[in-house]
Amino acid sequence: MLSNEEKEKVKIAILKKAQDLDERIAEYRELTKPIPPSEAIGRVSRMDAINNKSVNEAALRQVEKQRQGLDRALQRMDDDRFGLCTPLWGAHSHGPPDADARRPDLRPLRGLKKVS
Repeated sequence: MLSNEEKEKVKIAILKKAQDLDERIAEYRELTKPIPPSEAIGRVSRMDAINNKSVNEAALRQVEKQRQGLDRALQRMDDDRFGLCTPLWGAHSHGPPDADARRPDLRPLRGLKKVS
């Protein structure tokens, strides 16, 4: 279990990461606006623009998923098990979890097996 001080540090890191992701989401939303057919661009350039739009849409979905992971982590902050390694339900040996949305719960270290 994390101390209140450790939880506060994690919360600050999560909020900072969330703010960065919000800025990226706004940028991607701007890049994924529909491409008007009235734009005076050539056929190949228009095809490139459509391809770039689909790439940016995929990036937007990924960033939004990361943001949702941070929101879930913030909701779990008051849970007694926050900061414990989920599969092992024990204290993690590397300190408190970081604000990485790709790993909302800590995973066991490589080579360790789940305790039954």
